[in-house]
Amino acid sequence: MRREFADYLTEKGLIGEEALQRLADQGWNIRDPIGLLAYSHGLLPAESIDEILTNQRDVDLRFGEMAVRMGLLTGNQVEVLLLMQQYRSAMELAEALALWGEIDFDEVMRALHEFWAKKVQPANVT
Repeated sequence: MRREFADYLTEKGLIGEEALQRLADQGWNIRDPIGLLAYSHGLLPAESIDEILTNQRDVDLRFGEMAVRMGLLTGNQVEVLLLMQQYRSAMELAEALALWGEIDFDEVMRALHEFWAKKVQPANVT
């Protein structure tokens, strides 16, 4: 999501190629794992995360899929965690660009809102 948002900002003329290079140099494509997000919201204890990761080695499933299969998270929780992960990665990009003086904070927040509304289809979240 972060790369898509960076491309969106570039296409809109809000940041230049030099800003993209600076982001690349800073390792801007790293995101918080959903296990960490689940842990920080009290959905999973550390032991369960370790168990999911251990079981995940034996099958070709993503973390969230394994957590659901093991009955530790619901499908809805995984959907919300994935949306959170995407939004946070785009938000962190917006923060970095504003702090570096590449774009005004209000402007990047408006762009993030527009981007999010256009690019992300609402999950079946209740």
